[in-house]
Amino acid sequence: MTGEEDADMARSLMVLTFTAAVALVQSGCTTAPPAPPGELLFDAHTGCGQRNHFILIDDPFGGPEQAGKGTAGAKGLQKMVLLNGEGFFAMPADPEGQAVVIRLAVKGKRDLRVLLVAGDQHASYRPTLPAEGTWCDIELPLARARRIHAGRKIVDITIWQQDTSDAAVLYVQKGWLASWSEAQKRRTAEP
Repeated sequence: MTGEEDADMARSLMVLTFTAAVALVQSGCTTAPPAPPGELLFDAHTGCGQRNHFILIDDPFGGPEQAGKGTAGAKGLQKMVLLNGEGFFAMPADPEGQAVVIRLAVKGKRDLRVLLVAGDQHASYRPTLPAEGTWCDIELPLARARRIHAGRKIVDITIWQQDTSDAAVLYVQKGWLASWSEAQKRRTAEP
């Protein structure tokens, strides 16, 4: 092979490699490692490429951090959509003992619906907050996300407050990954 043929071959391989990488990312199938437990996924300022139904506000309970306030979505439910095209994290091969934890608060009914979305695959959770008008951490066990295959990137976290009244308000402060043991320790340490 001549030097020019070698250069053409190298360019062709680079284009082929790039094309394959783009196809993998678009399909949600990547070899990206899962985020380590405890890693911050998002807060009021970071971790999201886009936020829908989101209004940035100061902490409604007087704390130092800012938060997002949801807005009315379809059917009048308070809603917040957090998007990260690169993925918040990749679903681990063995999700047992890991959870997404989201710190949020509501005014009104305490029932929620949360979706973790990886392209055409999703997991649905229906937690109820223990209290109204204060920050609460909800735990979404990844082992219950059976519809999402290992390695798929979670690109969308959508939260609905199951309350259509005018008094309903949804606040979201941040989300992170936690190991079950961390979550259990936190739960048993609280009064």
